[in-house]
Amino acid sequence: MRLRTVLGSVVAVLVAVGAMLAGVAPASANADDCSYKLCMWEDDWYSDSLYAKSAAVSGCQEIAGWNGDNEISSLSNNTGHSVRLYADDNCQGRSLLLNPGWYPELSRLGFNNDTESYRFEGR
Repeated sequence: MRLRTVLGSVVAVLVAVGAMLAGVAPASANADDCSYKLCMWEDDWYSDSLYAKSAAVSGCQEIAGWNGDNEISSLSNNTGHSVRLYADDNCQGRSLLLNPGWYPELSRLGFNNDTESYRFEGR
């Protein structure tokens, strides 16, 4: 009986820690730089080059050619609007819809190094 209580406590702690880490803001990203903006980084956990930084604007947005195009691995969306990422230019091809929040590993969503363009929903 005691073992069951201990195991239950351990599981509860692990679940709580996992929930806290799921939306962890990047320590490397200056909060002022990405406040109210969509920011996209080259590597997981908001590291290496910051390739895209945008307010919630209307229309299809392209990620500039060689640097950034197909290299996005993490992003933060602080715009208050959902954003749809596209695997091809001109907001075409396979896509992924993300609500506002922090996404440290796009690989977990099956969209690592795939983003070429994006569009804010409802804009």
